[in-house]
Amino acid sequence: MISEKEIRETFDLHTDEDDIIHLVNLNWKKSPAENVLAIKMVAEEIQKIFDKNPSKKYSMLVDMKRMGNFKFGFSWDVRKASAQIVLNKQLNKIAYINPSLFIKTVIGFIAASTGKGKYVKQFSTEEEALKWLKED
Repeated sequence: MISEKEIRETFDLHTDEDDIIHLVNLNWKKSPAENVLAIKMVAEEIQKIFDKNPSKKYSMLVDMKRMGNFKFGFSWDVRKASAQIVLNKQLNKIAYINPSLFIKTVIGFIAASTGKGKYVKQFSTEEEALKWLKED
């Protein structure tokens, strides 16, 4: 099992001047257990952002380009933890950037199963995604 520090290095999470949460997946592990730990750590970090301003609504940009055509580690637990993030009442829109048909399918399933399909879109570029996130 890898360390918490090593898992933290698999993603970058920050907010920008428009209060958009940026999640960049830098490296996904092949071990489903490590991926579950990573997504739970992401959820905890996002919750810390929400807790700083509980009445604020946020949008989120999830950049998955570096994952490529990744097909490992999307276990039930990873999908469940991802759905928990999507369902948070403080999260308005989510834009995903990713090149993989497999990942697009998983994201579509999560969006549909949470009932937030119209608030979740997938894009090819960061520019397109940010434009949609900034629309009212």
